[in-house]
Amino acid sequence: VHVVYRTATQNISTAQVQSQIDVLNEDFRRRTNSNASATLSQFQGLAADTEIAFCLANQDPQGNPHSGITRTSTLISSFSNNDNVKFAATGGHDAWPASQYLNIWVCDLGGGLFGYAQFPGGPANTDGVVNDYAYFGRIGTATYPFHLGRTCTHEVGHYLNLRHIWGDGGCGVDDLVADTPLSDAANYGCPLSHSSCGSLDMVQNYMDYTDDSCMNIFTAGQKSRMRAQFSPGGYHASLLNSPACGPTQPTLPEWQVNQIFSSINFDGTTGTQYQAAVTTKCVGDPGTFTVFSLGGGLFNVGFMVRALYPRSAPQSIETTGGQTFHIDMGHPSTRYWAGGLIPTVIPYIGNQTLPYTATAAVQYSAQMLMMNPTHVDGYYLSAGGQLDIGAGSGTPTALTLGDDDNVSFSSSSPVSFYGTTTSTIHANSNGSVSLNGGSNDFTATTGEFLSGPPMIAGHWSDLNPTIGGTVEWSEACGNTVVSFLNLPEWGVTNPPTASFDVVFWGNGNVSIDNRSVGPGWTTQTVPGFSPGGGASGTSVTFSSLIGGSSTYTSGYAIYEFSSSGTTSAFSSATLTPGNALTVN
Repeated sequence: VHVVYRTATQNISTAQVQSQIDVLNEDFRRRTNSNASATLSQFQGLAADTEIAFCLANQDPQGNPHSGITRTSTLISSFSNNDNVKFAATGGHDAWPASQYLNIWVCDLGGGLFGYAQFPGGPANTDGVVNDYAYFGRIGTATYPFHLGRTCTHEVGHYLNLRHIWGDGGCGVDDLVADTPLSDAANYGCPLSHSSCGSLDMVQNYMDYTDDSCMNIFTAGQKSRMRAQFSPGGYHASLLNSPACGPTQPTLPEWQVNQIFSSINFDGTTGTQYQAAVTTKCVGDPGTFTVFSLGGGLFNVGFMVRALYPRSAPQSIETTGGQTFHIDMGHPSTRYWAGGLIPTVIPYIGNQTLPYTATAAVQYSAQMLMMNPTHVDGYYLSAGGQLDIGAGSGTPTALTLGDDDNVSFSSSSPVSFYGTTTSTIHANSNGSVSLNGGSNDFTATTGEFLSGPPMIAGHWSDLNPTIGGTVEWSEACGNTVVSFLNLPEWGVTNPPTASFDVVFWGNGNVSIDNRSVGPGWTTQTVPGFSPGGGASGTSVTFSSLIGGSSTYTSGYAIYEFSSSGTTSAFSSATLTPGNALTVN
């Protein structure tokens, strides 16, 4: 929580901050909410414990013990929704890494604004929630009738992909959650009997604009939509592995750091005792590798084709003098500055910054040794530097899909598939991606798969993104990715879900990646690749192809069909322009 204040009153107490964390836990974990019993009987059966919990961080991004509250004095009289409060350069406080923390800024908001949030998919350095200090928590400056912390509950709902209960429109506009009734506008106060759009409004929902004392419900559908953010591939999935609420730091530091007599880095990236120095590049990116020593002598640098080993790994070596080798000198991939496999020392080449080009998707690790009798070991070790070259990952953009629907978007570079090249890509709500047009058909058949538009089906079946799951797209390193995350089967109680990515690679390959389908599917299903337009095809069992590569007749579709909905399990399938298929 970043408290940004101009006056002593705005510098709210730690107890007030903790009261807001308590409210979030009570509201999101309905079983601990004291006014849950006040939910109208018409909606009691829809109310849900979202099983999402919150804590104040007990360590900062460097792994040091921390209260989880930053305090910044500012000269700004009040902030707006322009995100200035999120940057030190504009009078606020910089975000902590969004992959590890939910950032909440508390400040004086002008213009009658109580709070605002960034929906999933925006820039990482502005990700989070902003809350006015007068409507935060339930003690101190909390002001009636918004004095019970529900402003922050509402904004965290937006952060987790919930829309306003009325969908920000009239009766024809939905909030994309099936079990919340349509409403024509926001409600204020607590009009429990108010109806619109032919039904009773759910005015007690946290995503309405009613008074704090009125609010008391998230629905099961809202729960599914929020929890999809934490599923594999979800925008906030990394928070589940955040150390922020765990032990303050390891008992012993894990990483060697650079020293004045022995120092290296890739592209200026330096780590700490608790965080490795890792540089991420896309294939084709340029970069620099730097070696530095305050003195000369005999030295060498080892390069290993894999990730660094932390101190706790058995492959690392800790010296008598407390230094750590993070590369394995006996690893078959390890090579040395002068070439060869033998870790001999050679005369120092002098301080240099050398250019390189990331030519292939691979991990490299490096570490330097400089002989020097002033150290008890007789030498100084640099930090380990790690270079991860890969496909890269861009910021995802959410795609809003109805039931039996499709939506198109434009990639910055054209994609190619079975001879079709275009920048317009269609995401289809029933589990496929197509070119030259979308598909709304919820009945997966071999005939339509072969006769329709060019299509990649990760799990073409009868899916319903309006009750759960997300669809989004991103691009980086010349690759375009469409992600389907936890889309449920239509018309089934406790439905199974399907997740997968469709990737158009810069080299012309197309793949279905990260595929995961829950058990119990009942609707007929097709996964596979088709050029469409009445193409011929080859029926396969994807699981029988795992671990191998097969080449099929040029221009033929490759697919699997199941009338019961249970297709064989596979994680990924990659198709080359030459119709060679590799399955894992």
